[in-house]
Amino acid sequence: MHKHISTFEPELVLKVLLLCIFGLLGLQLIGMVLWHGLGYDFALGYIPMTRMDGERNFPTLFSTLQLAVCAGLIFVVAQSRETKRFHWYLLGFTFLFLTADEYIGFHEMVAVSRAASNPGLTAQFAWLIPYLLGVTVFLIIFVPFLISLPRRTAFLFCLAGGLFVGAAVGLEAVTGVMEELGYSVNDIRQRLVATLEELIEMISIALFIYSLLDMLRAQNLRIKLLTTSD
Repeated sequence: MHKHISTFEPELVLKVLLLCIFGLLGLQLIGMVLWHGLGYDFALGYIPMTRMDGERNFPTLFSTLQLAVCAGLIFVVAQSRETKRFHWYLLGFTFLFLTADEYIGFHEMVAVSRAASNPGLTAQFAWLIPYLLGVTVFLIIFVPFLISLPRRTAFLFCLAGGLFVGAAVGLEAVTGVMEELGYSVNDIRQRLVATLEELIEMISIALFIYSLLDMLRAQNLRIKLLTTSD
């Protein structure tokens, strides 16, 4: 029996993640052609299982796994750091929350609850206020943390975070406005905006995973996979 040790190179991991993301996008576009072009709204389950703005399907599972990997890598980094450990652990638990939110949909529960108590709010807008407050507090806490990071890592963190928040808040607001104007969630224009939102979020998470692996590599730390063969 032979043992093999493989290291997760940041560039290779990013390429694999991007390949998966654009593969999911391709499946989504096929589903849109089946639905909006040929009139199939289910197609033996293919459409709901590949819909990027859907729930508990292949894209949701992929996003959940990505966020879970982020959380795991952050805790690995936290163990290797002698300073700012509180910030790293707080960031790790934040990603654990995001992982659960992606799969369970806490923000949608908040949206439904707030929209029910205030009929003037759409479900899209109802969750924005508490989440924007959370993002603001998060930024205040983490500005000194970002300044303490190596410049390359700080830039990649800001780029990934900016893309994620911009898509999650900005494009979600766009779909809210479209709903206010009478566009159904199944309208092809709504779906294109929602697809773009999910696509940017997935890419931003992949970029964040890359930045964490890149940081670990700069510290001469590698994530390794041990395999065996006869």
